[in-house]
Amino acid sequence: MQCKPILVTLLVGTSALAGSSRAQVSSPPPGSTVSPIGVPVGRPGIARPTPCLPFGAAVDGVPLAADPDYRRVLRDWSAISSFTVETWHKFSFVRFGPGIGDYDFSVADQTIQDMVSLGYGAQGMAFHTLFWHNRFQLDPWVDQLGFQGARRVIGEHIDAVHQHYYVGPQAFPINRVDVINEALSDSRKMRGPGPQPGDNPWAQAGTAALGYVDWAEHAVSRAQATFPAGTKLFYNDYGIGLGAIEVNPASAFDPAGTTHISKADAAFKLVRDHLAPAGLDGVGIQTHLIVPYVTNVAALRNTIRRYGEIGIEVHITELDVAIDTGGAAPTPAQLQLQADLYEDVLRICAEEPNCTQITVWGVTDAHTWIPAFAPHCPGCRAPLPHDELGVPKPAQLVIDSIFNSIRAACPR
Repeated sequence: MQCKPILVTLLVGTSALAGSSRAQVSSPPPGSTVSPIGVPVGRPGIARPTPCLPFGAAVDGVPLAADPDYRRVLRDWSAISSFTVETWHKFSFVRFGPGIGDYDFSVADQTIQDMVSLGYGAQGMAFHTLFWHNRFQLDPWVDQLGFQGARRVIGEHIDAVHQHYYVGPQAFPINRVDVINEALSDSRKMRGPGPQPGDNPWAQAGTAALGYVDWAEHAVSRAQATFPAGTKLFYNDYGIGLGAIEVNPASAFDPAGTTHISKADAAFKLVRDHLAPAGLDGVGIQTHLIVPYVTNVAALRNTIRRYGEIGIEVHITELDVAIDTGGAAPTPAQLQLQADLYEDVLRICAEEPNCTQITVWGVTDAHTWIPAFAPHCPGCRAPLPHDELGVPKPAQLVIDSIFNSIRAACPR
């Protein structure tokens, strides 16, 4: 649907929210309570109208089953219309051995069933992810595959996911498949095979002479030939949304990274020169921000537009805004800065026609990858729009106000 150009005048600013939307919270619906900042919680299940710009959340099936606050937020948060299974679709969580039949999707499927019971499903889900180098989530046998073995397993894995979610009895609508996650290193080059944590076992399916870019082309073309035409195939990475734009945009992708001035440029040229020709539809920009180190995300708009110029969609795939509190509880001023950053990202995406989905990376602060798996910021805390008990923060009010405006402008 082409409704986003009319949204600009509808999206209210954070300063206006402080004096209007937040002040307009009236008495809660029957049977609910009110959070300390005045937002009704515990509401009955809400019908989810089709939005012009879908908003989703990454969902972990373990707290979904065990944490009532986590489940309540997912039940009641009306902005959400789609979801991503946060961990349980990654390679070693569904394939437990080298045999072609060594697959078990049951944990991921239980997460999906629980989300369907909460009213989700019509907008589908994003599948994250087919191929990622992270050795903490890969079994050692993957390192021993070699060229032909890696290509064979890449094909087997794409076929297995296709069979399970498009053909088999557990078929479920998928709106995006993250084919490849984080193929580029921080030094802007393709990750090659090797023994180090940052090396990529899947690059065995490529060749050193081509800088291993051919493994990524192979994975995308294989997925393009297997998944139905309506499935959007994406490349997903971090550090590619806010980097500098190269002065010579026509130069070719350099797998060694030596001619790129930013990872953002390397990702753009990888997609333009190799992955889009192989059948890629879009790019997922992981948007992990930190208060107070990131306060201006205006460059994100230029990145999104640059992909639009070559016909590539953009999804904001892993949005969170951590606060470096040194381990203390965040202050009200820090929470407002967090809300401002959430608003800036959502506003930019809503105003750019080729930015077609936003996903927040988690549900409540009780279950987040920060700080346990974020060594770059050990003092970071509280990255999500709901606190550890599921109480909304100012960021949730911003999100709800923006998406209510989007829906009001979106033709039914």
